Amino acid sequence: MLFAGLMLAVLMFAQVIMRYVLESPFTGIEEASILLAVWVYFLGMGYATRQHDHIHGGILSLVVKDPYKTQLFRLFGSLICMLAACVFGYFACKYALKEIDRGRLSINLRWPRGIWSASMIVGFAMMVGYFLLNAIGQIRQLRTMKTTCQESQQ
Repeated sequence: MLFAGLMLAVLMFAQVIMRYVLESPFTGIEEASILLAVWVYFLGMGYATRQHDHIHGGILSLVVKDPYKTQLFRLFGSLICMLAACVFGYFACKYALKEIDRGRLSINLRWPRGIWSASMIVGFAMMVGYFLLNAIGQIRQLRTMKTTCQESQQ
């Protein structure tokens, strides 16, 4: 992600120099920059899921006071998000395979358009994996909470 972001900055700088200083723009740079931007976006989507930086509300802790029930809701949310990422990933795979099967190429650089589509597959696969790891961690936490609760009752 860092490499793609840095390359995007370099390409944009080169395009500005070529267009306004040398007065000779190269439209292939615009295609390559879109490719890098798409990869940064979808890798960032997976990274945000890993870091738990995605948008989520905090009203649950205000409404539900029992930590066990709160953890159950969070597990349910992780499973729903994982399911949604699977559905979107399925459509991303379907679209990418169609692009690759048709042999479509980009306009200026003549690169396979499957390179752009592959970013979606990687991003959604990362999301599914991290939501799965999150759900496993939440299940472990629920088991620990249940064991602790049972021991305190005895």
